Amino acid sequence: MQLADHLCRLAEIWAESNNRSEATLGSKVAGDSKLFDRLRTGSSCTISTFEKLLAFFRGEDNWLNGNIPDSAVHVLARLDNISTETSASSGKSCEIAA
Repeated sequence: MQLADHLCRLAEIWAESNNRSEATLGSKVAGDSKLFDRLRTGSSCTISTFEKLLAFFRGEDNWLNGNIPDSAVHVLARLDNISTETSASSGKSCEIAA
């Protein structure tokens, strides 16, 4: 599964759990209502957007009644080994931590 797939799955869980749309989520977190549509069609996002999304999904206050659903906890756990590092040449790289 690609990083975008994990982010889209978390967006699905959040939208269903909070009775909101993925477009609302994209607008709220990244200022981009089409973010998840683009991720599903093969586009990518910046490291900054990735980090904002992870911080949002990990925040209990961002979920209905402060409860992160088990399905989201499971996906987030799969992302625990991801670290982002800035490349000196491009400023935009994402690597999986060893």
